[in-house]
Amino acid sequence: MRRFRFKLQAVLQQREVVERNRLLAVAGVQHELRECEARLRAIVAERASVLAAWPKTADLQDYALREAYLDSLDARAASERQARASIEERLARARQALVEARRARESITRLKEKAHEAYMAEVRREEQATLDDLAVLRHRRSRRTSD
Repeated sequence: MRRFRFKLQAVLQQREVVERNRLLAVAGVQHELRECEARLRAIVAERASVLAAWPKTADLQDYALREAYLDSLDARAASERQARASIEERLARARQALVEARRARESITRLKEKAHEAYMAEVRREEQATLDDLAVLRHRRSRRTSD
């Protein structure tokens, strides 16, 4: 009995590699997004702690320094928000590419499953034909011995 061979196995393997690479790309962008959000949370927390810890009675120079520091924190936060928006766009594109790669791989996988089902049906037909031939031979032998 011959073994099952899928003619498009190389294509399937290539599409699996593409899908795996796209999955890794999505994971990489997600990691970037988490890091960016952590930096943004740290900036927001720093701003809140500066506002909470600052004494109410400070001189004008301390007030100016605090405001300058808060302005720099605000600028860093705005930069991180802009970076986050850019990363979210890249993540959306990476996810879309992953979906397309998954669909492409699944279409070949379905073809393989159908080809395997056809192969198994052929194997069953061959086995049944062999069993039928054996039954005919057994019947002929039993008729010869009974005559």
